[in-house]
Amino acid sequence: MKRCLAAVGVGVAVVMGVASVASAHTGFIPAAAEGGSTVEVSLSVADERSDAGITKVELFFPEATPVVLVDAPETDGWSVTVDGTVGEAVTSVTWDGGPSTDNVRFPLTLTMPAEPGRLQFKLLQTYDDGTIDRWIADMPLGAEEPDNPGPIIDVAGSGAPVTTADDGHDHDHGDGHEDETPDTATPDPAAQTTTAADDDGGSALPIVLGIAAVLVVGGGGFMALRARKSS
Repeated sequence: MKRCLAAVGVGVAVVMGVASVASAHTGFIPAAAEGGSTVEVSLSVADERSDAGITKVELFFPEATPVVLVDAPETDGWSVTVDGTVGEAVTSVTWDGGPSTDNVRFPLTLTMPAEPGRLQFKLLQTYDDGTIDRWIADMPLGAEEPDNPGPIIDVAGSGAPVTTADDGHDHDHGDGHEDETPDTATPDPAAQTTTAADDDGGSALPIVLGIAAVLVVGGGGFMALRARKSS
């Protein structure tokens, strides 16, 4: 019985791992917090190109719901610039450095708004050849993941349980992003044309759930057969 349950657990973990890989791009770790709390997070940015390195990351904060930036410490090899005042709600944070051909993580300390809901950020990711990936699409609660989702933080009501584990994204290298010449003016992320690759995370979910169901049903059948033999 123990072996059967272990096999089922491993199988579910594997298929859920496949789902998380499919949706790897950029995101916060952790991606959830309690309303009104001050939390330390990491902004994880994946190098989606096999022939270029990351040189600039611009994180745009939600406009409708102020998020207070408590701290934005520098990361080795990167300088950080804040558009606004540390200790207050800011407009954006920009990191310049690299080029990095690996995944990079930038630490931030943020104070969440009191109201529960989803905080939708936007991110521009520039490479050393001048191309830009634009992670700017909103992803409302319950909606399928869009092609180029911006980073999110889900805020729970005060006292509600909050999952603060890693977001599950391993941010592996991807490909297929279209090249685009950067704008000379200050970019408005909401007005830009998407350059991020299509993501198949939404279409993979039914397959993942189907595999998990087969594993669970198979495990239950095995347990029933063992019990019948024992009797």
